[in-house]
Amino acid sequence: MTAAANGALTQPERTQRATCALAATLQRISALHAELADAYTALAIETGAIPLAEPADPSVTAAMTTGFHPAAPEPREFLTQVALAAMLDTHPRTVRRMELEGELPAAIEIGRLKRWRRAEIQGWLDDGCPKPRRARR
Repeated sequence: MTAAANGALTQPERTQRATCALAATLQRISALHAELADAYTALAIETGAIPLAEPADPSVTAAMTTGFHPAAPEPREFLTQVALAAMLDTHPRTVRRMELEGELPAAIEIGRLKRWRRAEIQGWLDDGCPKPRRARR
């Protein structure tokens, strides 16, 4: 007796039902997300968290639309291993390996801390990441 003859579903039928159920669940999640967004917006307007008119100061409008904020702090002059890894889009262990193999500009040691000058790293990147020359000891 086959699976279809005894009332059991075949694999394609089970897959189709699961796909339909997933699609229905995703539609419901989307609808709930829209409801939640509407509720948050209404709450923000009610409490005054969102102004109903454009701000009068043009720099505020520019900051809201471009992401630039005039009072944003300048980037730090020195980079940590983690910050350098983020700048190079790699893992901090890769930065450590590159440092040990002499592939990075020399770090500055401040006590037991190692830091890299942002300007030196940026110049190194702009020059195509040449292998720095190290003085022989």
